Amino acid sequence: MAHRHYFRVTLLSISLIAFILIVIILYARHKSTIQTTPGPTVPLLCQSPVCISAGMALKANLNESVDPCHDFYAFACGGWEASHTLPDDKMWYNNFNILDDNVSHSMRMSLSKNWSTSDSNAVTYASDLYKACIDEETRNARGVTPLIEMLNTVGSWPILGQSGGYNETEFDWKDAFVKHVIISKSSPVFALSVSGDSMNSLVNRIHFSRPTDFRGSGLHRSHFLNPHDYINYFRGYVKYMLQSALLLGAEYSTQTKIDIDNIVEFETKLAQLSQTGVFYEKVSFKMFNEMTDNSVDWMNITNTVYKELNETIRMKSDDLVIVEDNCYYMNVTQLLTTTPNRVIANYFGWKLVMNLGSHTTKQFRDIRFKFYQLFTEVEKDVELWRSCTASISSQLPYVLSLLYVDQHFT
Repeated sequence: MAHRHYFRVTLLSISLIAFILIVIILYARHKSTIQTTPGPTVPLLCQSPVCISAGMALKANLNESVDPCHDFYAFACGGWEASHTLPDDKMWYNNFNILDDNVSHSMRMSLSKNWSTSDSNAVTYASDLYKACIDEETRNARGVTPLIEMLNTVGSWPILGQSGGYNETEFDWKDAFVKHVIISKSSPVFALSVSGDSMNSLVNRIHFSRPTDFRGSGLHRSHFLNPHDYINYFRGYVKYMLQSALLLGAEYSTQTKIDIDNIVEFETKLAQLSQTGVFYEKVSFKMFNEMTDNSVDWMNITNTVYKELNETIRMKSDDLVIVEDNCYYMNVTQLLTTTPNRVIANYFGWKLVMNLGSHTTKQFRDIRFKFYQLFTEVEKDVELWRSCTASISSQLPYVLSLLYVDQHFT
């Protein structure tokens, strides 16, 4: 299969890199032992524990029964391949994956401990979060109710019908966008962040950009631009969306199918508008509003986000921000003003469901995994404890770094 071939190519690349690094290290040590002054003869062969360990590791990866001129891959990687198997939940496997697995197991042990009140609040919070994440019995008992409640908080998901709580006349995509940023930490359509100015790293500025991962948890932009080349992907995507909606209480009806088709059509338009533009434009809020024909008050959106986060910061119209793709913002704001509210609300809701659905029941994780099998061809889903550890690591990296250092270096 494709990922098995990639596994072989990746393994060969890693082996070659490791070989080159070991040769460089041994050569450097060799040069350091060259006689520069008269005296007793010093061996030119490095025999330190580090060199011996590196040599043994390299030798173990070889299959010396194979002629390298006949099959260099089998010669260079045969030993490693014979002693390792590709896990069912991975597309590829190499020494870096092994190191990552070791770190994950270490983090699992640390997060599973019973921490006392005298420990760091951040550590106890991370541990409590992990324990709640792996508590599959409680997750299944709660079902999808927490997700539905969150959907209602950010503007609902119209595809759910009356149970979704959607109100056509009250929905405003700008308000819904702010709620998504604050509550679900997702960035449908637009991304708002604070980071250094690439032209002046001493200054932090607000950045307006496209979502960092246009694909989110669904299809890639290239799929939407070439739909006829990815028919099976689109079928799987529509099935994934439909099954998610049904799990949340939608009816299997003509309206549901229309809603799904409209979401896919809207995503296709977004992909078409994600063309190359100016990727760095420093403008004031006033100029940014004018850039989008004053259809959006970007300063008001920013200040609302700060207010909801209980921050005292308030931006002014002459404050400078960085727009990372001006064409995208101009085109998409125009698209949003001409697209029916129901379609926008359905797209926003779907983005949230994709991001958070797998954090509810096992049934939700199963349908998500079935969709991703179209791309990965892996045979089983990642174990729950692994996904929980990875999620906490991405949200609280410094806490997990502290736990690892305390466990291994103190």
